[in-house]
Parts: sequence; structure tokens; C-alpha cells
Amino acid sequence: MENDEVTYFSPIPEEECRSLLGSVEFGRVAWTADDGVMVLPVNFQLVDGHVVFHTAQGSTLAKIADGANVAFQADEIDPDSAIGWSVLLRGTTRQAPANIPAHSWMSDERSLGVMIEETSLSGRVISGRKREQS
Repeated sequence: MENDEVTYFSPIPEEECRSLLGSVEFGRVAWTADDGVMVLPVNFQLVDGHVVFHTAQGSTLAKIADGANVAFQADEIDPDSAIGWSVLLRGTTRQAPANIPAHSWMSDERSLGVMIEETSLSGRVISGRKREQS
């Protein structure tokens, strides 16, 4: 049986990657911690082209606020059509300026802003076809 489905995993230009990041509020930050690789979900905002998220003082994420090498991924994929996009930003963290207001979905105090200084940015358009479950 011949497979004639159209699928692709095409690169997205950097400026479009930034625009896509600005269109969502949720992503994942990943880094190497003392006990191995960590990946945590965060809600974030794009401030002057930088990913900024807020966390509580003393939290796991607070430990990476000053100079950690991180990867940040955000995406939007429709589960029914298997079409969407994914953006990966790599960079180094630093404390965000205090004048950036917290933008957190959590109800507790998230006063420590963490900003990611970009070192690379890439993205992919995802288009596929879901396979039938057997």
C-alpha cells in the first residue's frame, strides 16, 4: 500500500518564532540540576523579546535565576489534526528587572522574575496525520 500522506517538520524563521512565543502563555524550562535533567512547566510572558517567568523565592526555579544554561520550549499542536508548531529557545538566565510585574497563574507569591537571555532560537511547523489506534 502506497503512503501518499503529506507530512512535514519545516523550520520556522526566527522572527516568526518570536511572534509565536508571544502568542502563548505556557511553556517548559529545562536545565541540568545537581541530580539530573529537570523540566518544569511555567507560564511566562515575552518582554522586549525575552522570555520572563516568575517563581517564589527558595523554589526549585529560584535556583536557576542567576546564570544557568537553559532550554525553553513552547508549542501549540492541535491533537485532532496533528498540526501545529514548536519553538525552542536556548539561553542563560538572569534575574529579571524588578519593574516587570509577575504574570503567574499561581495564587501564592511569585516575586522572583527570571529572564532568559537568548543564545539560539529555532522552531518547526508540525504537520502530520494521526495513526489509527489498534
